[in-house]
Amino acid sequence: MCLVISGHYLQSNYGGRGVVIGGVVSVPPATAVIVGSGILAKSAIKALLGAGAHTIALGRNMEGLREIEDITAGRAVTLIASRYNLERMIQIADILIGAVLLPGERAPLMITREMVKKMQKGSVIIDLSIDQGGCIETSRLTTLEQPIYIEEGIIHYCVPNITSAVSRTSSKVLSNLVTTYLLQVGELGVDEALKQDATLSRGTYVYHGEMVRKSIAERFGLEYDKSFQS
Repeated sequence: MCLVISGHYLQSNYGGRGVVIGGVVSVPPATAVIVGSGILAKSAIKALLGAGAHTIALGRNMEGLREIEDITAGRAVTLIASRYNLERMIQIADILIGAVLLPGERAPLMITREMVKKMQKGSVIIDLSIDQGGCIETSRLTTLEQPIYIEEGIIHYCVPNITSAVSRTSSKVLSNLVTTYLLQVGELGVDEALKQDATLSRGTYVYHGEMVRKSIAERFGLEYDKSFQS
């Protein structure tokens, strides 16, 4: 989706910089800067690299950056997401993608308004963290009906749950993922499935009517079951 969205809004008739993501003979490709090193970031990186973009990934997790280095065979540039590096890379970005998420927490603010002001006018920001508050200071919620706004001369796309725009595909993917866990629960029972599958356990928020996630409980002032993780 990041590839489709950014390619669309980079066109001049939408106020974009008027560049093709993959470039053409004698003209370099667009530069895509992805902030984050998790699943969302990796998906965006693979798509943009596949389209021929000059792709730069900034993250704070060294293991995540190593994985990006491996899956892209070194084609993506990886950097630690220090303020210095963020400020430098953002200035050359045609596409900036915020993909920083903390499960159950508000997304950390990584990109300040001052950084956005230094971007090239007509560049595109896609804040994938908007579902959890956004990781870019200039981000605010938009909708599929009115997906963009321009602030500081930069096109912002901040639609939560953007995969709803391709609902048929995303529903099939979600069903395929969930089916595995449903079969486990059906064969083993809930308790045994949680014991055997760490992923299913990590994705559990309420168990036997009790909140079991500390971060969520603290946010809403609720009690939580401390014994669940143990």
